[in-house]
Amino acid sequence: QHLQALRQASTQAGANLAQVQASAQALEQIQEQTTWLMLATRVFSLGMAVWLASAIYRRVASMVHATEGYAQRIGSGDLDARFEADAKGETAALAGALNHMVQRLREALQREAAANARLTVLLQSAPVSIYAARVAGDFGASYISPSVHQQLGYEPDNFTRDPAFWLARIHPDDRARVQAQQAQVMAGKA
Repeated sequence: QHLQALRQASTQAGANLAQVQASAQALEQIQEQTTWLMLATRVFSLGMAVWLASAIYRRVASMVHATEGYAQRIGSGDLDARFEADAKGETAALAGALNHMVQRLREALQREAAANARLTVLLQSAPVSIYAARVAGDFGASYISPSVHQQLGYEPDNFTRDPAFWLARIHPDDRARVQAQQAQVMAGKA
């Protein structure tokens, strides 16, 4: 009887061993499948990250290129250019700020042109010659109004091209005194 019980236990142990071996093989297959699944998940995640980074890069590069083109147009004097952003958020805010800045620049340039036009009319119609001179060195004229031609018969560029032109027109007996007085004026003593 013991022998028979021993045989049954041995048979049962063999069956249990077969089950354990089958379970171990199934577990190995599951581990292998899990490893491949994890690897596939990592490869897929890496691919998605690369694709997303590439898409973001293309979008940002496109916006930077558009901004650069806009800046070049503005820099070349095309103040009618507009920066159109098809995005929302910071890009749209940047486009709005740039367009507003260019609009303010355009208005300031228009105001400056109008002021220059008024100044030109005043300078050309004034019954006096208005000039600006360098404050050091040869004290030559850097600007002289067109009315100098009506008053003295010389073109304005005669005075601005040659720093000694006006001095050569002063009588030789008065030249030294005029130069001394001019030096005092420029030094702030007169």
